[in-house]
Amino acid sequence: MNYKKTKELNIFHGPNNTGGLGGHLALYQREMGYKATACVYNDNFYLPNSDLNLDLKNKNPLLRIFISIHFFINCLIKYNTFHFYFGRTFFHLGLDLPILKLFGKKMIMTYCGSEIRLFKDVENKRNPYSHLVRNKYNNPLFDEFKKVMMWWHNIWIHKFFAVRSLYFHSSVVIPKKKLIKDLWINNVIDPQSFHPSFKTNKIPVLVHAPSNPEVKGSAYIEKAIADLKHEGFNFIYKRVENLPFEKAKKIYQKEADIIIDQVLLGDFGCLAVEAMSFGKPVCCYLAKDIASEMPDCPIVNCNIDNLKEKLSYLIRNPDERIRIGKESRNYVVKVLNKNKICIELINCYKSLHI
Repeated sequence: MNYKKTKELNIFHGPNNTGGLGGHLALYQREMGYKATACVYNDNFYLPNSDLNLDLKNKNPLLRIFISIHFFINCLIKYNTFHFYFGRTFFHLGLDLPILKLFGKKMIMTYCGSEIRLFKDVENKRNPYSHLVRNKYNNPLFDEFKKVMMWWHNIWIHKFFAVRSLYFHSSVVIPKKKLIKDLWINNVIDPQSFHPSFKTNKIPVLVHAPSNPEVKGSAYIEKAIADLKHEGFNFIYKRVENLPFEKAKKIYQKEADIIIDQVLLGDFGCLAVEAMSFGKPVCCYLAKDIASEMPDCPIVNCNIDNLKEKLSYLIRNPDERIRIGKESRNYVVKVLNKNKICIELINCYKSLHI
């Protein structure tokens, strides 16, 4: 495409920072020479990498309202491209979207998971363990609300990122021509900032770092680990929770030999990519549709029925841990290439301004 006639981009990422994604993308886009800022109401605890944090959770209710309205007006004046995440925009129920559209702003939404996961229409058919995932929005009771939310978004927002399993959910409501499913911005990181370590301990260290224990299936994971201990397997288990990103990173890089992500959702997220970037074998449940879409992905595909078997194999085979770790690092560098993804994302923004 010829983008010579497009206006200069001034990109807003926010107002939340799911998984640190908006902060990552804003930084990468500035490195490319574009004006981009990650501005949030409350930063991500695990990875607080936004450029501006209003810290509304520590303000009284009236002050929150005043700050958020003032913030919205300033953003309306300053930015021409708005990239939202996790189904959230400036105001509750997306009431700001008609105003943004009225002022000619271009809008992109990145869906991230539970905010659009439809159990009756999609998840119960593709994932045999979906009935075990019940936490907050991961419940069929919210399906109709999620459809209405996506319907509202579709009226105003120009493009949607919904990768892998999220494509199946979003396409129930969002027209396929508006959906971008092949650009995996949800997991984009800079592999060069992750220094791999391919050594492995004689007594392996198994690490599980659940952002949400119920959704990740932590109870099933720890039952398998307890069974292996009872059967005499020699290993160390560490559960990593409520730690800032830099502290958690040190554990993944310097201590972990095997990292267990989740065994219920049927897809992978930031933890798996971070662990793979460090050259660690990752145990994670990939549903059939995801596994067939990504046949070269070196993630050790586990579910609640075979996790103990897969873990016992990795515990007994240190050479296999190293081999899978090296394949994992190579996969992230090759497939989740930061530079390639960011160039395509910028091209997406520019195409909206033609």
